[in-house]
Amino acid sequence: MNELCLTAPRTEVSELGDESVALGAVRTALDHIDQEVFDAGLQL
Repeated sequence: MNELCLTAPRTEVSELGDESVALGAVRTALDHIDQEVFDAGLQL
């Protein structure tokens, strides 16, 4: 990675294991929904 980046990011092994991809996808979806609802001014 040092050859590709001026400043290499810190990398770590996740303790979440296989669940990390699913949790990341759910978090991304929830962030998108949250943004769409509040940007549109909708009330829940």
